[in-house]
Formats: sequence, C-alpha cells, structure tokens
Amino acid sequence: SLLLHLALSLGTGLAPDEAYYWTWSLAPQGGYFDHPPLIAWIIRGCTDLFGVNAFSIRFFPLISTLMLSFMMYWSGKTLLRDRWGGMWSVVLINVTILFSAGGFLMTPDTPEVVLYFWTALVFYKGVTENRKGYVLFSGLLFGLGLLSKYPMILLIP
Repeated sequence: SLLLHLALSLGTGLAPDEAYYWTWSLAPQGGYFDHPPLIAWIIRGCTDLFGVNAFSIRFFPLISTLMLSFMMYWSGKTLLRDRWGGMWSVVLINVTILFSAGGFLMTPDTPEVVLYFWTALVFYKGVTENRKGYVLFSGLLFGLGLLSKYPMILLIP
C-alpha cells in the first residue's frame, strides 16, 4: 500500500483541494473559514523540509499510511489477543478502496483519521492499564485532532 501511495504521489499532479490547502500554508493562520489550521501547518512543515513540490505536500499521507498500519496491527493484536488478528487488521485496512485510493491525498481527513485512531488507542491503553499519563496524552491528541477537523468531537461519547 505504501508503494502504491508513493507511486501515486509522484505520478499525479495535485488535486484542486491540495493546491487550495497549500496556499493556506504560505501564510499559516490560527484557523480558516472552512477548516481548522492543522493541514496548513503540516504542509508548511513538509514544504520547509523538502521544498515546494507534490511529494512534500503529500509526504504526511505517506507517513499516515505507515502509522495507521502500525496502529491497526497493535489494536488487532491487543483486542483479539492474537498476532494474526493484528496482521489481518493491517491487510484489511490496506485493501479497502477508500484507504488505497485516498491514502495519498493531503486533505484535512488525513491527520484527523490518524489522530482519531491514535487518541482512541492511547485512551484505551490508559484506562485498561490505569495509567493517567496515557489518558492525559490522549487529551493532547484529541486537541490536535480538533485542529484538523471539527468532527473529531464525535469521539466523545
């Protein structure tokens, strides 16, 4: 999946939405009319590191693919108490059409999905192991998620 996303990142031009978010990164703000600011901040950081090109704008989605795969493995292994459960979780997430087709585009959904899942996993670990540090860290991740997309609030029961 990562190789497919890398090939798509390098072989296609930016989508109109990606170009729109890139213009936000030229003068990062604390928020925008239609989205919170995290996407602009991430794009700005990546273009500062790698220069202004499609790869740097789409670098975070490539990292997100890896992060989600690791999180899926951990959650499958932990919740099913079986390493094969973790492996099958990774396979299933990587063959879904939405993940495969949209996993290389930089949209506000990209950091939100990572932060949503990461928040839930860290909170689960904090509650099940009675570790306050994890619960506090999940609050930080939740706040970052809100800086990506407001529907992150739906994580609260």
